[in-house]
Amino acid sequence: MSTAAIAHIPKARTEAAAETRTLAVAAWGTLLVLAVFSAVVTTVGDSVQSLNGDVSSQTWALSGMSLGLAVALLTVGALADAFGRRRVLVLSSSLLAVTSALGAVAPSMTVLIAARILQGVAGAGTLAAALGAIGHASPPGTGGRRPRASGEPPWAPASRSVRSRAARSRRRSGGAAATGSRRSRPRH
Repeated sequence: MSTAAIAHIPKARTEAAAETRTLAVAAWGTLLVLAVFSAVVTTVGDSVQSLNGDVSSQTWALSGMSLGLAVALLTVGALADAFGRRRVLVLSSSLLAVTSALGAVAPSMTVLIAARILQGVAGAGTLAAALGAIGHASPPGTGGRRPRASGEPPWAPASRSVRSRAARSRRRSGGAAATGSRRSRPRH
């Protein structure tokens, strides 16, 4: 093994470790956002009763995070690109924690709804920064390791492989494998 090949191994391992770390942080960030998103579902009935809310406030409490996320996702993604994904991820995760605490101690339905909308904004920042970090950690042209959207079903590569093997077999046998006949055809 050449010296250049040996010197290249630690760099490849370091890059692979960085990609793995980035993917882990992104996965945990996404899990955190989903946990906050779904946590209110289990307690919304009790929250509405204890905070003297009505059906409309229950609807707002359930959909407030979705609204905040939808409104802020593109903007926060642009901010993550401009100011740094790590910075936006840390700030968004911190804001998610603060707004979750605010929602937990909300004295009224209005405060709870506002906290849920802000949770959506913070969740948008967490998701946008995490997904941007994944894209940055595995840029195109890195040896084919980055999956690409192709519009193909997941089994398409295997199907192509089977079809190409069948075509090779037909060429070798003069078409007998494809037709199922035992009589071999003359090769041209």
